Amino acid sequence: MKTLKQILINTVSVFLIGAAGWILADYVNRTGVNENIISPALAIAFILSAMAGLSVYRISKMRIRLSQLGIKDVFFSRDALQKQYTVIRTLARAEDNSEIFVVGRSSEAWSNEFGEIESAIASRGLNVVIVVADPELDENFVPVKDDWAKDDLEGSIAKFSRIHLPKGCKGSFKLYTIPTYVIFSFASFHDIDNGPTGILELGADLSLSKRVAIIFKKSEMLSRLVHTYKKLLHDRNPVFHYK
Repeated sequence: MKTLKQILINTVSVFLIGAAGWILADYVNRTGVNENIISPALAIAFILSAMAGLSVYRISKMRIRLSQLGIKDVFFSRDALQKQYTVIRTLARAEDNSEIFVVGRSSEAWSNEFGEIESAIASRGLNVVIVVADPELDENFVPVKDDWAKDDLEGSIAKFSRIHLPKGCKGSFKLYTIPTYVIFSFASFHDIDNGPTGILELGADLSLSKRVAIIFKKSEMLSRLVHTYKKLLHDRNPVFHYK
């Protein structure tokens, strides 16, 4: 429905641009300007209409294709992403008793909210799984040299270790470490309004202002991403498992 709405808006835009071109031509005609100028004006009106129509067609086709791929939105900085998807907002929007699955290099943003994570698990039965790089990983196995996530890693793990859940809690918290620093961070959760949602962020060696994040809605693409990232945990035991 959203795609149809955008197509209608773009169609109206074509009409307005084309109409503006023809009004220009009509104005030139009514003011009695030499016909040598009128003809180019008519040509310009036609070209504007054609270009606008072609652009709208391409944009509409691209939007439909992106929708088919499951891409809901794209953000070009961490600040832009956090206007809609902060850790606290994600916790708040996750469906009760559902899973939040996060894979990052240090997952510092999540560790900073360890108190909120603990509260959401205890009160709403969330099952939170966090995956970070192994702090003992040999330097030769770090994909991006001098990745500053290494400086955050031990602090993040220390914060996660402070999560403690009450007896009888329906939710759980698991922390895994893996022998690599992922190039693309990933998070998935079940949004109370939008259903399965994924966030894929390119972050390795980029400042927060240059990190690109792609938001995925329920789709085959999202299912494949979740499957691939969960394969990282095959035959691994969590460092912490509170339930």
